[in-house]
Amino acid sequence: MYDQPPVGSPQWRDLSVQLLPHDSHEAYLNNIYSLLSNSLMVHPRWTVIRLDLHVPTGCFLPQRAITDFIESLKSQLEHVRSIKAAAGKRAYDPMLRYVWVREWDTAEYPHYHLALLLNHDAYFSVGDYSKLQSDDCSYDQMLAGRIYKAWGVALGVDWAIAMKGVLFAPNPVSPLQVQHPLFEQQYQSVFYRLSYFAKKRTKVYGGGQRNFGMSQLSRL
Repeated sequence: MYDQPPVGSPQWRDLSVQLLPHDSHEAYLNNIYSLLSNSLMVHPRWTVIRLDLHVPTGCFLPQRAITDFIESLKSQLEHVRSIKAAAGKRAYDPMLRYVWVREWDTAEYPHYHLALLLNHDAYFSVGDYSKLQSDDCSYDQMLAGRIYKAWGVALGVDWAIAMKGVLFAPNPVSPLQVQHPLFEQQYQSVFYRLSYFAKKRTKVYGGGQRNFGMSQLSRL
C-alpha cells in the first residue's frame, strides 16, 4: 500500500495533493477524481499500478506509442482471460482502465507517467519482475512481463529491450477496495500519488501531441 500523504500537504476537495494549486492543472485533478469515482461505482475492488514509460537508448518513440501500448496490454489481458475460460477456469474481466501524462525534460524523447487500474479479482500483483532479467523467464509468466511486452509492441522492439524503459515506482501496487476497513486511507494515498500527474512543469505544449489521457468513463 502506498504511504499516507505527509501531514500539512496541500488540499484539493479535502484530499491531500502533492503540489500547490498554482503548480497544478486543476482539470487534470478533476479528471483523475472522476476516473477513480467512476471506477469505484462500476466495481468495488481495484488494483492500482504506478509506473513510468521511457524510451530506451537507441530506440525511437512513435507518435502512437502510448495508444499502442494500451491496446497491446488490453489484447494480452483479454487473451489470458479467453484461455482461462476455455480451460474451464474462472476468468475475471481485467476491466483495464488507465490515466497517463506526457512529460519532457532534458531527454531526447518525452516519457510517460502512468497508472493502470485493474480488477483486483483478476490481478493483485505485477509479479516478481526481477526474475524477468533471467534468460529462461518469459514475459507471459507475470503481469509485469506483459507490460514490458506492450511497451515493446509500442516501440517496435523486443520486450527484453523495452523492459529497460519501464520503471515501476517504489511500492507500485495498491489495492483500492470499497469494503476494506482501510478504504479511506487507500483512497487518500492513491489520489495523493496520482495528483503528481497534474504538475504543470515539464509538460510540453504545441506540436499536436496530448499531455494527458485516460480511459473513457462508464455510463451508469
